[in-house]
Amino acid sequence: MADGNESVFNDGETLPGYSACPDPAASDEPPPPYSPETTTSATTTVAGDAPAAKRTVASLGMAMDMTFSATSFPAAFDVNPAEEPLLGGFTTNLLSGDSVITGQYYISPSFLCIYTHANKKVVKIKIRLADIDRYEPVVCVNVGEILKPGISPVLVPEGSIEPVDVSAMRPNAVNLYTAGAVHTFIAGKGPYLIGLSLLYVAWSRAAAAAAAALPWAPRVQLRLATEYSLPASEFILRSLKGAVVSGEHTFPVLIQVWTSYITFTVHDAKVVVPLRDITRVAPSRSLKNPNPEAKGLVLLEVPLASPPPQAAAAPPPRAAAAAPPPVAKKKSRFGGFAKSLKTKAAAVAAMAPLPSSGPADPEAATAAAAAKPPNALQLFMRSNVKHQLVKIDFTPVYNVIMFAWHAANRIPGAVEYAQP
Repeated sequence: MADGNESVFNDGETLPGYSACPDPAASDEPPPPYSPETTTSATTTVAGDAPAAKRTVASLGMAMDMTFSATSFPAAFDVNPAEEPLLGGFTTNLLSGDSVITGQYYISPSFLCIYTHANKKVVKIKIRLADIDRYEPVVCVNVGEILKPGISPVLVPEGSIEPVDVSAMRPNAVNLYTAGAVHTFIAGKGPYLIGLSLLYVAWSRAAAAAAAALPWAPRVQLRLATEYSLPASEFILRSLKGAVVSGEHTFPVLIQVWTSYITFTVHDAKVVVPLRDITRVAPSRSLKNPNPEAKGLVLLEVPLASPPPQAAAAPPPRAAAAAPPPVAKKKSRFGGFAKSLKTKAAAVAAMAPLPSSGPADPEAATAAAAAKPPNALQLFMRSNVKHQLVKIDFTPVYNVIMFAWHAANRIPGAVEYAQP
């Protein structure tokens, strides 16, 4: 076993237990709905301050379960799925006037989409990331009570000591400033830190922001970055369960996609895959090795778009049933029923037998797998090895990796995203 603190940056090295594969070539009254806080200046509302702008009152929140998937997101917010795939969806608490309602936000490469309910009607807001002027992390000091009736959130800029000392507290909310408005997102259920990190990265790239890192470091992400010996400026864009293929073995792992790295741990060996060292990301299809003498999985490269389904070949016609031999007339107490059974039995006996299935054909199994959509990824490295990721939710994982990989390598041109 490798030392638990060992980090591996050179993917050509062999790790104990894992090796990269060689490259062969509450209240009865409903809460108010969401309305962004309007302001004429980029300031944060803090405890004791007067409201920075007019606030409207709404009347309903929503459940915390995610409403839209990668498949339904483009149509729900009228975006081009080829250019604006869903990178992540997160639950949140939205500030509406002095009240808080539950909601959701969805991130694509160019848009921030907000979804909630107001007066029994669906409310959708689509904000172009390039139109956001500033991303400001703040601390909601009473985050555990903001959904209680009559409780307003107290938001204090990070590092402030007045009116509340939050110098030792990590931000758990963010203000997004657009022209004349500020949208406030306060920590909700689920991986809200990943959501805020992904939102920052998507905004900074869409708006060509000069800042290279967030002005804060979420505690859990900072700890993981330290474990993998990553810079403190790295932030997780997605964390997912999956598996990696190593020879004939498949190891379940927890995979993190960072702004510049992909990491996972096999047993005690920590594996760090720099995105800048990836030369190609290949959509693939995993299948059991068709060779009966071999074990493990085989990955075949397949196109992102599945080929159009072909009409199944018509089965060969069966041989016509031969006429049954003449049956001598003989009396039977069953009469016509016995005669009918004999006639059917003779007809069945005269039919041509159907071919047996026989042993599995490796080439046929490979061809059948190649015609299916991708469900795995192969990451080809500069060191002539590749990492194989299987048992993943392919479309969102592929799109986040492509988003991060293109940005880390500054690859020109449009990104080819997977269509749901």
